Amino acid sequence: MDIIQALLGVSLLMFGRRIFWLCIGIIGFILGLEIATRFIGGLPQWALISIALLSGVAGALLAMVLQHVVVGVAGFLVGGFLVTACLDILMVDTGGYSVLIFVVSGIIGAIVIICLFGWALIILSSLTGAALLSQAIDAGMQIKVSLFVISVIAGLVMQTSLLKKKG
Repeated sequence: MDIIQALLGVSLLMFGRRIFWLCIGIIGFILGLEIATRFIGGLPQWALISIALLSGVAGALLAMVLQHVVVGVAGFLVGGFLVTACLDILMVDTGGYSVLIFVVSGIIGAIVIICLFGWALIILSSLTGAALLSQAIDAGMQIKVSLFVISVIAGLVMQTSLLKKKG
């Protein structure tokens, strides 16, 4: 299982942003395995792996179908709320334009969050991949911490270079 975990970690380090759905699938697999191992005791190995695979596939499918919708809606709501809340705190009278202000600031918020989403994926997939890789090796804490830090930096560099080649 450690070899699989290490391979999943390396995959996230190298391609976490580019294959977002796989990233979520891997995380679903790891969480499904962890939850099944901790809370459903006494299951055979094949049952644990089956639960983990189902969790991973479900996560990947949800990520593919709902990613842009959820991110866009969240950005819209946050953008609209932040601007109207700030105007309220500053006691600015918006007159009859409060809905228009909410909609315009919501659209801007959605655009901003969608633009920054790629960077968040790079950072989170690098951290997750490094954690999986560090957990997969049998070594002392100092080596694991060093591997984690080096892996995070390598993941950030690799994924950023892939991002630059694409754009």
